[in-house]
Amino acid sequence: MITLPAVLLCAAGLLIAGVSALATNQRPWLSASIVALVSALLAGLIALPVGARLTLLGISLDFAQPFVVLGRAFVLSEVSRSSAAVVLASGAILLATAWRTPQGRYFVPLSAALIFFLFIALTVRPFAYAALAFQGAAVAGAILVQGNRAGSRSTLSSWRYLVSATLALAALFFAGWFADRAARTTAADPASAAAAYDVPTALMLIGFVLLLGALPLYSWIHPAVKDAPPLVSALLGAVVLGGTQLWTFEVWRELDWLQNDTVRSVLSTTGSLLLTLAALLGWAQRSFARALAAALFAEVGSGLLLVVTDSTRTAEALLLSTLARSISLSAFCLGLAVLDQSSATSAPTRLRLWALGAAVVGGLSLAGIPGTIGFVARWVTARGIGQTDLEGMLLILAAGASISIGVLRSAHQILSREVSSESQPAETPPEGDNLPLRLTLAVSIALTVLLGLWPSALVPLLGVSVPQ
Repeated sequence: MITLPAVLLCAAGLLIAGVSALATNQRPWLSASIVALVSALLAGLIALPVGARLTLLGISLDFAQPFVVLGRAFVLSEVSRSSAAVVLASGAILLATAWRTPQGRYFVPLSAALIFFLFIALTVRPFAYAALAFQGAAVAGAILVQGNRAGSRSTLSSWRYLVSATLALAALFFAGWFADRAARTTAADPASAAAAYDVPTALMLIGFVLLLGALPLYSWIHPAVKDAPPLVSALLGAVVLGGTQLWTFEVWRELDWLQNDTVRSVLSTTGSLLLTLAALLGWAQRSFARALAAALFAEVGSGLLLVVTDSTRTAEALLLSTLARSISLSAFCLGLAVLDQSSATSAPTRLRLWALGAAVVGGLSLAGIPGTIGFVARWVTARGIGQTDLEGMLLILAAGASISIGVLRSAHQILSREVSSESQPAETPPEGDNLPLRLTLAVSIALTVLLGLWPSALVPLLGVSVPQ
């Protein structure tokens, strides 16, 4: 019997799905279905109980066995398994909504590449080599953000994202080199251990905040979300930022020299700053794209507070937040995509109302309003942070309330335009022509609400307990 590392099967499956999506790119519904199905199947495979072995056609999959290439190990460790499963599931959820809403010529193949690179980042060791995977994801993401836009300033957001990822690449590589040097130094002189890791610690902090778009403020998250097609914004918010947060937590858990008061102070201060910014600016937004940017600031801020929280629920909260964000964004950004596409056409009013409903439900879920999956994630996050940081918990709640106001103001802005345009008669296509799209919108709304009422359905995928 042949034993095969499970991580190799997953990586190969994602590559094959990406190539298949490129080959079927002329049929977006088919390419999106292929990548979504493969990602979902691999997420279910990785989510099997720890110690499980799967045998198929004489091949046995070993989840603990590493796959080594040029001295670099790729392994689904106990920590990274749930993270990789959530990233793959998030990609599958978002691509499942793209089959009726084209977001660009190469949206699906590049999305598959982005998911692949995030999977590699979560499984490669040593940690510094994840920087290469993040750089690859940034290239795919920058092309997706650019889309079909043109003009003298059309590439600004893409360049900001690429520059941030490239600077993070340099910081993480140098951090790895200095960490190896510090390990040799402390082996010869244990008394110098504290000072030896000062430089790699500083470089790791720089890498974290750049990849997460936390600092400098408005570096790439806000312009990218404002310029990108809606479903691209969803991929950036769920797969890229979610995967990066989970990777940050993994590295924090693995590297003892990172677990010090300086790192805790810097990350918690940055997280509080982002939450404060979201709380101050979220309510004033009258555009869904800007409200989404504020929501992502809050997600990154709460994630940073979680990473440095000494709580038994940190992993649970991060995993649930990432998956809940992808579900919320699937409804929110699908609604925005339909609204954007129908604004230039004579789309039926009923379709636009369904799209607006999806955007509102998804946006309120991102804000953490009760009755949605976002509330469950926000509650678990606030409870985990509140054990040691009451101010952080209050900031999370304030940011959620502010963002919900911004979402409702944005919806009111669109409704006002709808009412003003009703006096202008226009020829509309039959409602039945948009039935599949309306069904997709309805499913995304139902998923956001039903999983908020019964979150225990997520337990097999997360591998952790979810409160009822």
